[in-house]
Amino acid sequence: MKINQGKLELRKAGFDLIGSTVLMDLVYGSQSTEKAFFNFKVDAKEFDIKRAYDEVKMFREMASAAESAEGIVSLNYKVAGILDGNMSPIYP
Repeated sequence: MKINQGKLELRKAGFDLIGSTVLMDLVYGSQSTEKAFFNFKVDAKEFDIKRAYDEVKMFREMASAAESAEGIVSLNYKVAGILDGNMSPIYP
């Protein structure tokens, strides 16, 4: 982890989630007291897509089509955007 000029950077962080090994990179920085920006990259290997939909709120919000999906999948995904004062993503 690195903090520099008001930005937080987390590189190659690893953890287990929903039975999968997950690696991520994250950059976060404040734009004001009510907004921040983020850049997030995640790589998750061989997870149950139904379990991810049921247990991970952000996955449900971003992959609503997965509601009826089943199977084991992998994910390599990048997302960037703005967060509101409650640290929730502002969707276009």
